[in-house]
Amino acid sequence: MLFIFDFDSTIITKESLDEMLLFSVLEKQKEALRKKIEAITNLGMNGQIDLKESIKMRLSLVDLKE
Repeated sequence: MLFIFDFDSTIITKESLDEMLLFSVLEKQKEALRKKIEAITNLGMNGQIDLKESIKMRLSLVDLKE
């Protein structure tokens, strides 16, 4: 059984989903991906997209099949 908790800057200062996604990519790709992920996260935090869309968009940026 796998549990993932997203503390959304409440318990930790970073977005846990963002950090997990960045962990899965090569170092040289991280900065460009970080900017894309943060932009999507900010859209959600500003109320421009809902949580479901934000998660869907962030997950689509990373190939999770590896």
